[in-house]
Amino acid sequence: MYGAVGSVGGLAVTALSLSPDAVFLDLCAGRGHHTELAGECVKGEGLVVANCLTRRYLPDVERVVSRCGLTSMLVTRLHLLEMPKSIRGSFTHVLVNTPTTTTGGGGGVGVWFLQQVLEAGVDALVCGGVLVYLTVSARVEDNEEVVEQVRRTRQVEVVPLTPPPHSTDLRFEKSESGCLRVTHLDGGSCGGGGMYCLTKLKKVA
Repeated sequence: MYGAVGSVGGLAVTALSLSPDAVFLDLCAGRGHHTELAGECVKGEGLVVANCLTRRYLPDVERVVSRCGLTSMLVTRLHLLEMPKSIRGSFTHVLVNTPTTTTGGGGGVGVWFLQQVLEAGVDALVCGGVLVYLTVSARVEDNEEVVEQVRRTRQVEVVPLTPPPHSTDLRFEKSESGCLRVTHLDGGSCGGGGMYCLTKLKKVA
C-alpha cells in the first residue's frame, strides 16, 4: 500500500513549503494525490516529477495531469533501489511517501528497504533542498531509527515540524528527534490503524 491521502497527505505537502519555481519529485507517487497538491503550489513555473512505482497507477497520474492542467510535468517509472545517477542533486523538494512496512505477520516492506528509499530521496536533492519522509506507521523502527541510519550515511539535518492549529480530525505528538506523529481520529483511510509519521530533512552538503 502506498501513501497517506486526505488531510495527512496534504499536511506532508504543506510541510515542504513549495515555491512556484520549485523542482519537486514525488518519489512514490502512487495514484498522484501528492502530485496534484504539489502541482497546485508549483503551477507552471517550476517542475513536478511523479515517479510511478507500478504501471497500473499511470492512468490515475495522467488524469491528475489533465485535471490540473500541469504543463511542467514528467511521469517516470524509476526503480527505487536503482535510481539513475543523472537525477542526483536535481530537485529542490522531494516527498518520500513510503510503502506500508511489515508489522507482525502481515505483508509490506522491510526497514532496510525504507533506508534505501530515503537515501535515494536525499541523493536526489540539491544542497539546501528539503525532503519530507511520510510513513503509514508509528513504529520507531520505521521512523526515528530509519532517519538516524540515513543521517549516518548522508549529510542531512532534521527540521522540526510544528502541528497546524485547530485540527479537528488529527491528533499530533512531537518526538524529541523531530518526528511528528499523527493519529487520524476516524481511523484513517489507509492501513496502519490511522497512525502516521512525518519527518522533514534538509540536505546540508
